[in-house]
Amino acid sequence: MNNTNTNNLKLGAFVVSGLAFLVFLLYMIGRNQNLFESTYTLKAHVKNAQGLVTGNNVRYAGIEIGTVKKIRFVNDTLIEISLTINSKMKNIIRKNAKISIGSEGLVGNKVLNIASSGSGSQIAVEGDVLTGAYSVSTEDMLLMLEKTNKDVAIIAAGMRTSIERLNSSKGIWKILDDEKSAENIRKAAENIKSATGKAESLLQNMEIASASLLNGKGTAGMLLTDTTAVADIRHSLKKIRTAAENMDSLTGSLNRYANEIYNDINSGNNTLNVLLKDSLQAFKLKASMNSVEKGTAAFTTNMEALKHNFFFKRYFRKIEKKARKQQKTNRLPAANSASR
Repeated sequence: MNNTNTNNLKLGAFVVSGLAFLVFLLYMIGRNQNLFESTYTLKAHVKNAQGLVTGNNVRYAGIEIGTVKKIRFVNDTLIEISLTINSKMKNIIRKNAKISIGSEGLVGNKVLNIASSGSGSQIAVEGDVLTGAYSVSTEDMLLMLEKTNKDVAIIAAGMRTSIERLNSSKGIWKILDDEKSAENIRKAAENIKSATGKAESLLQNMEIASASLLNGKGTAGMLLTDTTAVADIRHSLKKIRTAAENMDSLTGSLNRYANEIYNDINSGNNTLNVLLKDSLQAFKLKASMNSVEKGTAAFTTNMEALKHNFFFKRYFRKIEKKARKQQKTNRLPAANSASR
């Protein structure tokens, strides 16, 4: 009886141990702990674990390559995640690879993703730390979706208000029901179409004109393409510039002469200054001119008296007779020319 009980206890213990081992083995396999493969450890630093826990999968380019081994706080703003990576990835993952935290589906388990960074860095070895890239969490997406829903609700409310105002507006419906309004809209559309056609024709004409200019047709085209005409224009402009410079020089000379005359007038060392500014000299000059006029009048009177004097009368008559004869001689050729 005792032997039977002992055997039963041994059998029960064996069965329980086997079941426990089987459960543990299934759990480890389910968590991809790579029980039968060699591994190495990498680390990742992030600011937010976003719900990542020990045992979550690690993926590289969408392929599962390991699991999350340990999560710990480095300080109040940095979290360190230890990763168990399959040794087959030793020659693939590089030190500048970026990690991000995602999820399996929309609400599934968290997963740590490693993104390829190209061949610009060395291969990551045991204990290297990978830096984290910003990733949008499910909570962030839900918050953004909630905000979007609120915005959509506000827009829908505004559209509802607009539609209600539109339905309650008699003027708009009156315009829509009026056949004349429809006809006016149709005419406006035709006018727009006609204006568009004219604009297109104008653009074509502009293209033709541009082609003519480039081909050297017309005066403008000649100016744009004929190098000889351009040279002549440049030569003419040069002459105009030279003439302008000469005019500037002449103006400067005139200004200089005017300043010299002004200085001479104001200097008091010349006759012009004396005549213009010295009142005494002006009075004397005026008196002299009066004396000259009186002398001239007296001389004229004397000459008239000599003409009537007995001794000089014959002489003056002879001179007058000779003058009349000369005058008559001068008129005769003029009359002959007029008759011809």
